[in-house]
Amino acid sequence: MKNIVDITIFLIIQFIFIVIVLIYLYQGGSISHPNARCFVFYENYLNDLGRYNYYNGGINPFSIFFTISLTMVGIGTGSFFYIISKFCHQRSYFPLIFGAISGAGLIGLSVFWSDITHDKHLFFGRLAYLSFFIATLGLNYCLKKQSFPRIYNLLLALNILLFLFLILMFLIDSHIFHLNSEEKLHLTSVLQKFIIAVRMFVVINILLILKKLNNRINIL
Repeated sequence: MKNIVDITIFLIIQFIFIVIVLIYLYQGGSISHPNARCFVFYENYLNDLGRYNYYNGGINPFSIFFTISLTMVGIGTGSFFYIISKFCHQRSYFPLIFGAISGAGLIGLSVFWSDITHDKHLFFGRLAYLSFFIATLGLNYCLKKQSFPRIYNLLLALNILLFLFLILMFLIDSHIFHLNSEEKLHLTSVLQKFIIAVRMFVVINILLILKKLNNRINIL
């Protein structure tokens, strides 16, 4: 059981390396420029790396690697909430349940990438995001700030950013900002990468903190 933290860290970090490699190999264009020969930071979503078919009509031979990597992140997400729930001052299964749902959502998301399953893709994506947000809110309540100040503050900062991201995406989808389709693409694609990077940064840092704590108090 003591190796579960290291395994979880690996499950999260591997996604970063896989994404970097797949971005380098990507040649499928974007929604606005299907004939582009590279991954454009402000035009491509990370989801594009997992598409079965490129925007230019070609087959993506590397989609399976993204699918496997995202599935591993889903497992790592569930594992993260299992680990951190052990350090809660009260036995609340609320964060653990929603954390497991978030991980399951990522696994479901990894399966549905084609245009045919677009609605399921959106469903699992929203399920994974909202469940993660609810789970981290629960953790902020269950963890004692006095006992785990660094973790508490990291979770609090993450929850604020997740909430702001949620509000901003709602405003964009509601056309309140009066953006054209290309401006909307640029903004949302950049925001997606930003919030994913922040989530992974916080999760990895919390896992490293818990690993040090466990070496002293031996909870896992």
